[in-house]
Amino acid sequence: MRRKAFFGAFLFLSVILLLVAVSPALASWEGGGYTQGDPRDSRAPRSVDDVTMYVRQVPLLLVNPYSLRYQEVEGTQFADIYLDDVDVVWAEQWTKPGWADEETRFGLAALYVPVNPGMVPAPKGGHDWVLVPFSALKDENARELIEDWTVSGVMEQFRLYDPSKQVVWAADAVPAMWLEVPLPSRDALLAQGAGIGGALEQKWKPYFGDPVISADGSTTYYRVANVFQQGATYEYHLLIDPVDQNRNYEYAALSFPLRDEPTPTGKGFYRGREWAPMLENSNPGAVPGFIGKVEAWANLKLEGPAEVVGYPGEEKEAEFTVISECASDVATDLGTLREGEKRYMVALADLSVPARGRAPAKLKFKVEGQPYTVRVAVNPFKNVLETYYNDNYVDVVVKPLPPDFYIKIDPHQVKAQPGQELTFAVTAGLKPTFPQPWKALVRAFHVVNGVEYPASLTLNGVPVAPDQPVEFQPGEEKQGTVAVHAQNVGTTVVVKINPVDTSEDADWSDNRDEAQITTLVDVAVKVWPIKDPYVMSWYSSSLTPGVNVRVYRKDYGEPVSVKLTVDGPAGPKTFDFVLAGGESRTVQYYFTVTGGGAWTVSAEAWPVPGDLESYLPDNSASAQVTVIKREPPPTGSREPGIHGELGD
Repeated sequence: MRRKAFFGAFLFLSVILLLVAVSPALASWEGGGYTQGDPRDSRAPRSVDDVTMYVRQVPLLLVNPYSLRYQEVEGTQFADIYLDDVDVVWAEQWTKPGWADEETRFGLAALYVPVNPGMVPAPKGGHDWVLVPFSALKDENARELIEDWTVSGVMEQFRLYDPSKQVVWAADAVPAMWLEVPLPSRDALLAQGAGIGGALEQKWKPYFGDPVISADGSTTYYRVANVFQQGATYEYHLLIDPVDQNRNYEYAALSFPLRDEPTPTGKGFYRGREWAPMLENSNPGAVPGFIGKVEAWANLKLEGPAEVVGYPGEEKEAEFTVISECASDVATDLGTLREGEKRYMVALADLSVPARGRAPAKLKFKVEGQPYTVRVAVNPFKNVLETYYNDNYVDVVVKPLPPDFYIKIDPHQVKAQPGQELTFAVTAGLKPTFPQPWKALVRAFHVVNGVEYPASLTLNGVPVAPDQPVEFQPGEEKQGTVAVHAQNVGTTVVVKINPVDTSEDADWSDNRDEAQITTLVDVAVKVWPIKDPYVMSWYSSSLTPGVNVRVYRKDYGEPVSVKLTVDGPAGPKTFDFVLAGGESRTVQYYFTVTGGGAWTVSAEAWPVPGDLESYLPDNSASAQVTVIKREPPPTGSREPGIHGELGD
């Protein structure tokens, strides 16, 4: 059984700091430009205006993606992942002047692999842990996928950022992951010749493309970035101390597997085998540890449904497709990770996927009462190290087909006097389209002034508590009643039915019904003469008598519109009011007469609409207005000689 190593993750994303002022004497200013200071510059594949390029030999992993192995560790939830076919060569990192100068910090210039026919690969002595650049870790979902399948050390790529200049150094560097790879011993690796040659060159030449020749024609190189046009990818990782640049050697020297010398001037696996003399003589501790990787393109993608739907308790089958972008046939696993779980369960093992082909896969899901999410994923470490992992999975929501309950109340509108007891008929049921028994909460409420109050409910003669689920068979209908008392204001009786053990119903439109209770009112009217009787002088030709008409509410309910009609000798007149319970309004009605007599004035007052009236006898009233005209005074007989006249 292979041993398992655990490594903590180093999470140093977006570190904001300035580079420590590192000013090695790498070149000199003369006449406004750099002068050539390193004779090895003549070997540069691309010489740029006689600029000095700083060269150091750094390790480059050449990875066969189909050599990945995956082995579960017995008695644990973890697995070992390791590569069986990895070659290591010494490439040359050509760096622009001022890479450590804040004014000109633009990262690496290029990475080249010199052709060295005499190079002999150092013999490999077994697997060892190495930080392997892994751009897939940039994607958070892909990282979760990887960590859920197996635990391996993940080291984020540090970012050195100068906010004053908006410059990111080594912006294209990627995170790295600890993997076991076959390596020579440290001493054998340091003694290995530079570059690539012989059978190793023939193995990897198809991925490097055409070589380039140095400026002086003395050396042939493969430009590593050219692998992107040849069906491969190039990535690099830097071991950088985010706090103190002068401690970079410690990251390179003290990081497992300890393949660097633990001194600022030492050489080793991560910092490189040979550095340009002027760089070595200045501040090698400021040089970050480096590891590069070239990997042939390989990728698997998963396609499938985003939703699986069935009745609770059913086992539903769904079809997925694994799509290969690999040059070779591969066998992989499909796993499932339910929401809240920590480890993938293998649902389909050793699925054979042809090179650049497709393979169908059918998986079954148990439908439950509540929806849940399952991530279905291609095993990220089964026989192939992929280039990308953000397309390895599909998130599937397993949803139950909901039951279809309904409820009705009858009648939907009633009128009642305050305090009157009312009973409504209730019908509740489960539609026959749902094939199995299901429970629901059946509840009734009396809504008064916007507040819900539980109401008395029975079904099939049995009282039903609001929190007591009632079971229905498919197609079953239950009859019942709900009883309430009318209030002084208009109210609503609401009945509801909600399935339990699921948050869904097939049709929510009929899961609620309501009845309106309109409260009756008592409007009354009184009519009486303003004077009783009116007296008209014997010499007057006309008089204007009148009556008082009072409209009032005998109840204490909410405001309603009231219409008053008064009719008499002056013809009908109409008045409109809004009266609340207990309120009243008084108006006058006048008419003109020319003599004595008796006249009747009548009035009617009704709520609007009129059928809101609860007591009809006092909605109309009348009064008699009496006018008495005095007789003129008597004239009598005249005395002789005496005569007089009285005017009106």
